[in-house]
Amino acid sequence: PIVQIGSVVEIELSGKFNKYLISDPLTTDPAAGIISYKCPLGSALLNKCTGEMFEYSVENRIFKGKILNLY
Repeated sequence: PIVQIGSVVEIELSGKFNKYLISDPLTTDPAAGIISYKCPLGSALLNKCTGEMFEYSVENRIFKGKILNLY
């Protein structure tokens, strides 16, 4: 399976572990772990598989992580 809208993704990012639901921009709640597929992190995760690395940038800072699980 690949990450798509509606997927729940467990990631490791900067030594921290988080789960996110990939959603549309109208129903996001980052504090609750619901992110848009259009935000930098969400778009970096789309179409990736468990075990894949990803990276994205925000304000000229590059963040790198790994997809641990996909639900």
